[in-house]
Amino acid sequence: MHLSRFLVSVSRLQIQLMMQNTATLVPLLIMPLTSLIPLIIVLNAGRLDLISYVMTAALLTTIGQMGFEAGGWVVTTDREEGLMDLIIVSSASYWAILIIRMFLIITVGAIGFLEFWLLARYLFKVDLSIMSPNIFAISLILTLLAGAASATVASALLSLAASGKNIQSTLNGPFYLLGGVLVPIDYLPSWTTPISFLTYFYWSAVLIRAGISGSSFDETWPSLVGLITLTLIMTVISYIAVRHLIAALRQDGTWSIT
Repeated sequence: MHLSRFLVSVSRLQIQLMMQNTATLVPLLIMPLTSLIPLIIVLNAGRLDLISYVMTAALLTTIGQMGFEAGGWVVTTDREEGLMDLIIVSSASYWAILIIRMFLIITVGAIGFLEFWLLARYLFKVDLSIMSPNIFAISLILTLLAGAASATVASALLSLAASGKNIQSTLNGPFYLLGGVLVPIDYLPSWTTPISFLTYFYWSAVLIRAGISGSSFDETWPSLVGLITLTLIMTVISYIAVRHLIAALRQDGTWSIT
């Protein structure tokens, strides 16, 4: 009962903050429209076999962009408005509240995929079927969890940087490219492959494409293990990063409550 109340309270808090700053929802509208460009290219080339890549890119870029945006402003805004101080001195865990809020933000980003699907279905008359709904659903949930943990790490670390917002703005493209969101990593230099394995975008892209194309669990379990492992690692790192953030604020005197 206490857990459910906690989740509801945190969700209400984040919804209120997002309604006060509607600019945070801009990627939800822009990224699905941007994904229509590769869809048009694929359709004009007659490569319907690449539709799964376009669908995967539409989903992951919207989720990723919401995560990157959240990583650039959530903790910084909490510090500026004194919200972080109030949470820390309460009995609640700031890390737990932060990662739940990130999960909610990124989940809202997933709605952008519905926008893309509707435009592709009714504007371009494209059949965007998901052949393995179970694999797709599991992949989506794991992607949201991994994205929330990664965004929490980014938000904690970028809030300590003097130009955190500028750094955040430069991360999007390289991560999408290294993750093989639209173009398989086989087309990238071989030395980038280990880096790709360290991004949740890579594992998510493989799994989501498998769900769309109709692969079985026997074919996808290595990627499932990879994404679950990376999600757990990023969750631990996010906890450490938030602890480091709080310690750094106490040490340099920028935390208003001692």
